[in-house]
Amino acid sequence: MAQSKNIVYSNSFEIEELSAIEINLNFEELLVSQIYGSEITIEVGSNNLNKIPQIKTEEGVLKIESAFKQGSSQKGQTCCVYIYIPQDFNPQYIKLLSQTGNIQAQILKAVTAVCVQSAFGRIDVQACNTEFLEIKNSSGDSRVQKLLCDYFEFYSEKGIIFVELEKAPQAQSFIKNESGKTQLYYPNTADLFIDVKTPSETYIKQIGQNGPGIKILGSQKNSKVEIKEY
Repeated sequence: MAQSKNIVYSNSFEIEELSAIEINLNFEELLVSQIYGSEITIEVGSNNLNKIPQIKTEEGVLKIESAFKQGSSQKGQTCCVYIYIPQDFNPQYIKLLSQTGNIQAQILKAVTAVCVQSAFGRIDVQACNTEFLEIKNSSGDSRVQKLLCDYFEFYSEKGIIFVELEKAPQAQSFIKNESGKTQLYYPNTADLFIDVKTPSETYIKQIGQNGPGIKILGSQKNSKVEIKEY
């Protein structure tokens, strides 16, 4: 994350007027924090005032869009987007996309879905509460703690996937990590079975009686899976 804010933009939006959040960034860092209040506050720290993300609302959706297109040069550019979300705000969905920038969130909450995607950046979510969670990361590491959802899907090509469940999902869920390491932590009260299939490991771990399944898949020999109770 950016060390110095150097704030060049700041604005607030009433949560009563918003139903969703969509953020699409390029190299910019993204930091999501939880606050008290009735307004979402957005700050942008950058060394180039003329190249900060576009921020607007459209039909109840708060949208943040990078000023840099994919493949364009960001040499010498630094930028971090800080978004402060009130704890009582529960939008229909949250979608966070990034190419190379890191995404860090204190907590992500939404009614139907939270989707976080990165090509080369790191994804770090300290807590998440939603119906469906989707995490996609090509080569960066993905870490989600205190996950509370009905079902989830994680995808990675070669990064580390770390998942800490608050409780067992209510429907079939998936973790697909082509060649990286997968770490799954579940509470000792969980009721589920875990189906692991990689070139080096194939087994089913039964926990409880009739819980839904979590499929963990890997396609390369160096795919590793670690499952622990807490």
